[in-house]
Amino acid sequence: MLRNFTDMDLRLLRIFSIVVKCGGFTAAQAELNMSQSNISTHISGLEKRLGYRICERGKGGFRLTEKGQRILKASSVLFGAMDAFRNEAQDLAGLLVGDLYLGLADNIATLPTSRIDAAIARFYQREHDMHLHIFVNSPIEL
Repeated sequence: MLRNFTDMDLRLLRIFSIVVKCGGFTAAQAELNMSQSNISTHISGLEKRLGYRICERGKGGFRLTEKGQRILKASSVLFGAMDAFRNEAQDLAGLLVGDLYLGLADNIATLPTSRIDAAIARFYQREHDMHLHIFVNSPIEL
């Protein structure tokens, strides 16, 4: 019975998913770069961890059990969530999020040639998840 989910369980589920996608152990050998007996050992290990059979194999060919179909569906959801997490984490790597406090000297903020307003507009276009807090004071008070 699967009590704790480990990295090995994830690996076994990936192997299982590839075997199903390929239509059986023999067809999955090339994609997994494993022998048929090694694949069988991994699938048996997954079945042992789960506590039930997930596929029928033998002379009659490869076929998922009903529980195997449900495990395949659940693993597909799991892998999709992992892909979404990885994509979100990569997207956040270059993204600024949070609060930015900007102090401007009053003589600069009111100067028409400073183009502070254009810079702030460009900032908001690129970093829409940032909250900009602007304080205008005399240079001494900043």
